[in-house]
Amino acid sequence: MGPHYVKALLMCKRAGTLLKYCLPIAEEVPAGFRCQPSEPVEGPEGLPALCRSCRLLALDSQRLQAQVARQVSAGWAGHERIGAVVVGC
Repeated sequence: MGPHYVKALLMCKRAGTLLKYCLPIAEEVPAGFRCQPSEPVEGPEGLPALCRSCRLLALDSQRLQAQVARQVSAGWAGHERIGAVVVGC
């Protein structure tokens, strides 16, 4: 069986920007959080306004995946209302 994909939102509090992702994760993903991977995120010139720390996460998929994995290790319940894992920066 292939990797599981989870809906993730990168929320830049300083710039007020929200980016949507569909990221692979090692854990089984509950139905409401699943997604199908699509086009990759655009390069740095295509990103909206982001603070420096969020830009680093947006451009480094491994770092972003690690943040998402940390979020779900605490459980899915905190993300149920939104239906996605929210990574704030």
